[in-house]
Amino acid sequence: LISKGQHDLVNFDTVHGRALASMVSGKYLKNHGLETKYEKWISSKPVAKFTGFVYELTQGLTRSSSTYVRKTIDAQFNQLLEVAKKGLASSNIRPISVMDCSGSMNSPMYIGSGKVGKMKSIEVAFSSAIFFNEMINSESPFYDTYLSFSNKTDMQRFSGKSFTEKYLTTPRRGYGGTNFQSVFDFLVDFKIKNPMVDENLIPNFIVCFSDGEFNS
Repeated sequence: LISKGQHDLVNFDTVHGRALASMVSGKYLKNHGLETKYEKWISSKPVAKFTGFVYELTQGLTRSSSTYVRKTIDAQFNQLLEVAKKGLASSNIRPISVMDCSGSMNSPMYIGSGKVGKMKSIEVAFSSAIFFNEMINSESPFYDTYLSFSNKTDMQRFSGKSFTEKYLTTPRRGYGGTNFQSVFDFLVDFKIKNPMVDENLIPNFIVCFSDGEFNS
């Protein structure tokens, strides 16, 4: 239909995930007068197709992004989350994201063979941390949080409700050194200070995001 110029007949339900993301992030909808039609459609979809990595959803996402762009990203995030939760349904994994917040994380991410990507390491880490946060029980004191470590480890809290809100409004920090040992010190200290917290609400799996420049 698009190749025939019949843009008003496009059925968004049949558009593949990556194509949908490209369609929404570019000028296609605006150029063909489809913004209102598309926003009505995506507003009715709690889940939308997407096959890829979580961080890919946030490329180009800014505070000025339109409502339908944010709704698309949130719906595609929900689809990735739905698939992941099915895969973990029979496991007892309770992950906590541990994020390197040293200054070097503000550099472009390394993608191999001497090349770097378009996104900063901390942006990739942050979007992924939001994803893993949804794998833990919402009653856990660790829900809606991640651990940041530089010279020491601190518990940080996500702000907002949706994926895009958390990504855009939660402060990100990049400073200091990279003391990974402080992560374990923090978790031991938490258990000592909170002996009554149910073990099933405490993370048992660390997902570490770092550019690899640890303190010696």
